[in-house]
Amino acid sequence: MSRRHINTTPKATIAVLFDMGPVRVTEEVRSLLPTKSISVAFGRHVSGDWGHMGWKDECANFVAARIGVGPIVSVLPEYGVHDLVIRTTRSPRPATTMALGARPKETG
Repeated sequence: MSRRHINTTPKATIAVLFDMGPVRVTEEVRSLLPTKSISVAFGRHVSGDWGHMGWKDECANFVAARIGVGPIVSVLPEYGVHDLVIRTTRSPRPATTMALGARPKETG
């Protein structure tokens, strides 16, 4: 598998594991996160840093990235009170969506 590199800043490059296709960011994410944070999150997703998930989900992502079948999902909890969820579908053409995860349950 050939790897392309994306220059995200003048000082950093990342290995690209798969084609994300066209990307879509929900309005809710755009209103909460600065553009740089959105770019960094996409860079993490495409390079294989899929955040907090179980080993089975991580293995499924690696297989999907390698053979091009199945979705690739990132769950990044560092972006405020919601998880940031990035999902790349693979068939028939790749496409990627960034959205906020479910709201946390209120306690008390």
